Amino acid sequence: MILNYALYGACIMLTLTSCAAPHTQFVCVDARRIADLPPQLLEASGLAVSRQDPAVLWAHNDSEGAATLYAIDRAGSVLAEIALPEAGPQSDWEDIAAGPCPAGQCLYIGDIGDNRHDRDDRAILRITEPRIDARQPVDVVRYPIRYPDGPVDAEALFVMPDTTLYIVTKGRRHDISLFRYPPPLRPDERVTLERVQQLRDGVAQIPDQVTGADAAPDGQRIAIRTYSSITMYRFDGDTLVGLGPGFPVTSLGEPQGEAVAIAGGDTLLLATETGPARGQPFLSEVNCLVR
Repeated sequence: MILNYALYGACIMLTLTSCAAPHTQFVCVDARRIADLPPQLLEASGLAVSRQDPAVLWAHNDSEGAATLYAIDRAGSVLAEIALPEAGPQSDWEDIAAGPCPAGQCLYIGDIGDNRHDRDDRAILRITEPRIDARQPVDVVRYPIRYPDGPVDAEALFVMPDTTLYIVTKGRRHDISLFRYPPPLRPDERVTLERVQQLRDGVAQIPDQVTGADAAPDGQRIAIRTYSSITMYRFDGDTLVGLGPGFPVTSLGEPQGEAVAIAGGDTLLLATETGPARGQPFLSEVNCLVR
């Protein structure tokens, strides 16, 4: 979504209320732009690495319009466009996660954006991950959600190996918090999310608002990004614990940093929207060291 970036020049890293883990830490040391995104993805908001073919990335826009997923490669080329007519008109898709499901591997789409904090139709959508050369229709399962204390804006979704879904709120009007969908997944039943952790107290300024998240396939690492930084975590019970300091990505000059995906090893991929200045959206790669 397009925001006013008057405060963007005053970026400061997100500092979440969790301490660094006493064992393995991820220290990110390098970030570089690797490819422009195609014209079809001017508002790229979600990014996920395929669990079937790690050379394939799944992405989507967040504006209202046709419900479409794009398979792209790391050069920014479109490999396939997958229409999801069963999803209905796109509302405000904000993130996508790849993860397991009863059918094998699925994609989970977070229709969770709520700029005005007034939506009553937020949901998580699930599809079996399609082959990029498939021509058959894609079935969409919808899981309606609500928050325990009223509407909240969110742009970050991740799924754990046991299929438990988590949402990290943005921090636009409320504190930044971690919510869990209480298992099991129940299609067509509006489920109240569980608030399991407050990550930051108070409203966040624009540079520090959360815009994306992802979990590694083994669940041992969770990446959370803001407009200006990335922080890595692990779970200790129900609590996210930091795996190192936040890493600023402002040097990339992203028009509007939106998405993050764990690409295997110590590599993260980032995607940006065109932003209010109508800049060129692009993919970036962040390299981290394990200590």
